[in-house]
Amino acid sequence: MNAAGTPQWETDGVALCTASDDQWWPSIVSDGTGGAIVAWGDRRSGLRLRVYAQRSRGSYMGPEPVIASVRDVPNDQGGLVKVAWHASG
Repeated sequence: MNAAGTPQWETDGVALCTASDDQWWPSIVSDGTGGAIVAWGDRRSGLRLRVYAQRSRGSYMGPEPVIASVRDVPNDQGGLVKVAWHASG
């Protein structure tokens, strides 16, 4: 729905993720430009839980961003990582 309450997608919606296995704990936040970012955890690549995200704006859902690097934040006993990525189009 847009701000006026007009549907923007098909009647049954549009899938954000069609990967195999289960997806858990979805969270949604505004992207600050009228769209949204949805993030969730899933185990599509094996036993390790990984976080995935998809940005949408109106009826457009662009390609997923590509992770450039993941680095440990020092001196926090493994609590945080710093993620850098190449933005999607």
